[in-house]
Amino acid sequence: MTAVAMAATATAVAATTGTYTPIPYQVYTPTPFPENLETVQAVALLRGLPPVLVDTPTPANAATATAIAEYATAVALTTGTFTPVPSDYVTPIVIAPTPPAENVATAAARVLAVTATAEAAARLLLPTPTPTPWPYNAVMGVVVYATAAPENMETAIAMNEQAALIARTTGTPTPLPWNAIVITRVPPPAAPTPTPIPLFISEAEFTATPTPTDIGTPPTAVPAEVIGKILFKSDRSGSEATYMLDPATGAVTLITQPWVYALARQQLAQGPGEEQAIVKADNRGVLQIHAYAPAYNAVRQLTTLKGASYDPAWSPGGEWIAFVSTDSGGDEIYRVSPDGAVSQRLTFNTWEWDKHPSWSPDGTRIVFYSNRDSGRRQLWVMNSDGSGQVNLSNNEYNDWDPVWVR
Repeated sequence: MTAVAMAATATAVAATTGTYTPIPYQVYTPTPFPENLETVQAVALLRGLPPVLVDTPTPANAATATAIAEYATAVALTTGTFTPVPSDYVTPIVIAPTPPAENVATAAARVLAVTATAEAAARLLLPTPTPTPWPYNAVMGVVVYATAAPENMETAIAMNEQAALIARTTGTPTPLPWNAIVITRVPPPAAPTPTPIPLFISEAEFTATPTPTDIGTPPTAVPAEVIGKILFKSDRSGSEATYMLDPATGAVTLITQPWVYALARQQLAQGPGEEQAIVKADNRGVLQIHAYAPAYNAVRQLTTLKGASYDPAWSPGGEWIAFVSTDSGGDEIYRVSPDGAVSQRLTFNTWEWDKHPSWSPDGTRIVFYSNRDSGRRQLWVMNSDGSGQVNLSNNEYNDWDPVWVR
């Protein structure tokens, strides 16, 4: 594109102004800015200017001074004495170059900044400033990245051993040039730490369900804030999520971490001691409620109903096990004593169903969910004997699978 533009410009100039003046054959390419001291010294010699010499640094200690003296003696004995330093020499001036761009974005930003400055000057018709010429003894510095400091003693020892190995096998490393400018790399920006999602979000702040953040190994106990509360599933945020209902105030809070509900749900079937209420088919193949003792690997059947029984929940005091059965043709809630001697039906519906019972911490009430009245899944609560049934949800959403945390 640049070549095409240059050709088009030349054609336009030739058609409107005349052809360009041909370049003379003896044209010379201008010498670029001197990259090293040798070039500077040659220019000074050609122009008859004082020579440019680097001062010998003062020895930092006695050992260095002795080494320099011994080196000078060796040179005098083998090659000849050093050429004496002229009296009118000058020392070089090191010009610090622009540090290299750390990445493509930085380089592009620099180009854009220079371009914007040039365009602004052109719009304002400002004269092009004449750059101040460099002094003849100026030398461009060489940018060198500093070696990163070892982070610990082991790294320092390893670096030292590596340098010794290279010196023995390849030779000592080339020393830094006298005009080296040591710079430190810009460390990459640290990744921003995401703001953790709070464990609880109040109902007034509900938006789309947030994506839970990884918290590593989840705790082994439910948070104290959820004890005495009812955890349940709901679609009130547009998708399934876990919420917490305070039975005393009716306040609803979003639970952002799935482990809270999972831990609370483990309490449902846990009985006194190590016994657990489980669902297992009887000899007819019908699901029944059983009591399981892990210590003895013993299972005993508690229910003998005609319909399938499931969703067992052991009361905190151990007196009852609430469960759901289809014995009557629909899903109804029952309770059975731990020895299986007493079994009572607690809910009575026509076409509706009741599911997923869970006991209050004091064992006096049971929360469950039902589709009665509205056809939607709603949370209901009743006394332990089935009396006093009340709709806790009373909303346009679906609420289900309640767990009363204790």
